[in-house]
Amino acid sequence: MALINFKIKSIDHKNYFYIFEKLYKIEPKLYYWINSFPHKEERYILTQFRHQNFLKYNGLEIAIINKEIMTYHRLPGAKPNGNGNVKCGTHSIQINSMNDIEVSYFCIQKTNNFDITYRPIILTHEKKSIFTHLPCRKLNYHLFIPELSEIIVHGLEVHYQNILLNNNFNYIDKLSKIIDEILISDLDFRIKAISKRIQAILPHFAFIKEIENKGVDNTV
Repeated sequence: MALINFKIKSIDHKNYFYIFEKLYKIEPKLYYWINSFPHKEERYILTQFRHQNFLKYNGLEIAIINKEIMTYHRLPGAKPNGNGNVKCGTHSIQINSMNDIEVSYFCIQKTNNFDITYRPIILTHEKKSIFTHLPCRKLNYHLFIPELSEIIVHGLEVHYQNILLNNNFNYIDKLSKIIDEILISDLDFRIKAISKRIQAILPHFAFIKEIENKGVDNTV
């Protein structure tokens, strides 16, 4: 990733990370392109990007985040500023995540120009030489806030649709607490807007679930 022109406010990126992490933990399936980093608490690996200024890096780079640091890693064939070409297929890579001494090994599967999946691997010593080392590059975390904002909005919008569809889920109390935190925070206005919509319909949804759980017959 090259330097990206964003208007930076005096915003603490940790506020965005904490909300993302809470949403991720209550329903990881919503974030199919994000996985918890192996053996590292509060660290996540992103294989896709959603904000318009980062879209050009899809299929070329992966990012790793925790509450303190955001790093990115160019896949074999990728070049600066979203250029280069990463061939479809399997890439065996090794990463010193966030400049850790410990090395992590992954198989990255690129299925098309934009979609990447990954899986961690435990290796025997003699096979480590076949893995390509990806240098760790740091980005000013404030520049990544728009991406975190998109991630949060995505999760909230899915929750909102699930509530409207009366889908069954068992984390309504956790979601309600997250919404309360968002509404007293200084997060992006779009995050607050969808949170207000969720807050408005949560009591109705909770009432319906309470009736269902009690087995009350509401038929006429």
